[in-house]
Amino acid sequence: MRSYRITLRDRATQTVVGYYDGSWTTDRRRALDLRKREVAEAHAARMRELCPRNANLIKVPHQSRGIRRCRLALSAGGMGLVEGTRERTL
Repeated sequence: MRSYRITLRDRATQTVVGYYDGSWTTDRRRALDLRKREVAEAHAARMRELCPRNANLIKVPHQSRGIRRCRLALSAGGMGLVEGTRERTL
């Protein structure tokens, strides 16, 4: 399943320097994953309106895989890492 993230890019190198999570963060793990491109574009358009100087640096790339995290699972045989649920999806 595809998900979309709103990113802020560097002017000179075009590398990702920030992610949208309700505000801007540099932590990729806190980035807001949106399932619908229309929703992601609407959020990005709002951010572009609020900061027109950086409007061309705010992008909505798709993520080919969902972001997954591992959670610690306790089992009868002991402890082990189990692939967990998606982070903050809408």
